[in-house]
Amino acid sequence: MNYTRRIGLRCYSTASPSTSHFNQRITSLKNAPGPTKVDDALQLFDEMLLRQPPPSIFQFTQLISVIVKMKQYSTALILFKQMRLMGIPTDLYVMNISINCHCQLNHVAYGFTLLATIFKQGHPPSLATYTTLIHGLVLADRVFEAVELFKKLLKDKLYDPDQVMYGSVINGLCKVGHTSKALELLRYMESGSCKPDVV
Repeated sequence: MNYTRRIGLRCYSTASPSTSHFNQRITSLKNAPGPTKVDDALQLFDEMLLRQPPPSIFQFTQLISVIVKMKQYSTALILFKQMRLMGIPTDLYVMNISINCHCQLNHVAYGFTLLATIFKQGHPPSLATYTTLIHGLVLADRVFEAVELFKKLLKDKLYDPDQVMYGSVINGLCKVGHTSKALELLRYMESGSCKPDVV
């Protein structure tokens, strides 16, 4: 049966649209201009939550990624919380987006809490997880902690850093006036398999 629920001043239909319907609307949101984009994304999120069975975690993540690109980090975290409350499982990609949102809001400590959660769930963190945390530490002016984490990853040979991770550390060192250290790291990077790009 088709019925509606009222949220705030709007009514949202709970009919069960197809998966391709959600994909089309998410794609159109990516390209949509204007101030109503956030409201449209939230409306679509509510419709997706009400659908039985709910859409895939991939579709939820795609939609929330649109919201993150609008720099609506707090909103994205609220939506992730709603997903968990509704019993929709999260994966490492979702956790990485959540870590990024916390870091962008200068709550890097929450990012490390999520890192602990990833370990508890038995999933190995990805290179993107650590890159996001290093960038978060730099944003929070905790550059030396970012460098220490970077050194630990190199020392323990957990991951081979990519251009983005190197860039975050080099940027952080320049930010605090350690240009010579940044140049040393750049030369070290040049000697390895991951070569510097233009950035």
